[in-house]
This record gives sequence, structure tokens and C-alpha cells, in this order.
Amino acid sequence: MALLSDPSVLQDFKTRRGAWGYNRDMFKASVAVLHNEGTTKIGAAGFCWGAKLAICALGEDCGIKSASLVHPSMMELKDFEQAQGPVLLLTSNDEPEMNEEFAVIKAKPVGKLSYQERFPDRIHGFCAARGDFADPAVVKDVNRVVQLTAGFFKKTLA
Repeated sequence: MALLSDPSVLQDFKTRRGAWGYNRDMFKASVAVLHNEGTTKIGAAGFCWGAKLAICALGEDCGIKSASLVHPSMMELKDFEQAQGPVLLLTSNDEPEMNEEFAVIKAKPVGKLSYQERFPDRIHGFCAARGDFADPAVVKDVNRVVQLTAGFFKKTLA
């Protein structure tokens, strides 16, 4: 049984099951189902490595119009260069600030709809499995993320 503390397990995930190439067809199939049900505008919200997949989908013709990236991981400058829609970038203290990467988005026509906010008192995963929802300060910031994401999609998918 593979242990999560084994670096080779993470490396295998990053290069195989967590890679965009592995997930591309599932993303496209999901979008196709939504389109068949009448949905015309779709945004992607990704947490941790899911943020990587969301921005990759935004960089290809997958039917994704905008992406919310919450405590993202495995991000690369090229992801922001290839993105074709607005981005909401929400980082914790554990991720790089990604100011250089976000500047690439802001310089594009979609930049006016994009927004970046940092949560310096929070850890990676605070809006997901690592969140301490018994802490009112964490809950307040999680609610802020939810409000920002909902407002972002309301604006970018209108």
C-alpha cells in the first residue's frame, strides 16, 4: 500500500492521474453533459490541484468560461499565459503569492474581470479538508471565499 508520505506517490499523482492530460477527456465529457442539459455558460472552481485542472481547462477549448482557483497548487506561469478567460485567484499563506502569474491575466482583455486576494492567516486547504471549521476566524475567511467565488461567477457567467 502506498503511503502519502512517500514522495514517489505524489510524483506519480502529478505526472499521471493528477495531470491535465489524464483529466482532459473527463472535463470535456462533463461539459458536454451540462451543455446537453441546457447549460450554456460554465465556470470551474478548483481547490489545490483541482485549481491546476480548472486553469488548464480555461486554456483549452473545453467550454469553461472562467475559473476560481482556491489555495491552488502545481501552478505554472504557462497556465496563466494560456488561460482564455477570467481568473479568481485566492491563495493562502502556504502558496506563493503568484503576482507575476496573475499580472499575465490582468494584462489580457479578461483581466478586468479577474481578481486576486490573499489569505495570509490561513493554511493551504483551509477551505477544504484542512479547514478548522470550529475556528470562527477560519469560517469567516471560508465564507469570504464562497462569496467571492459566487460573485465572480455571477459576473463572469452573466
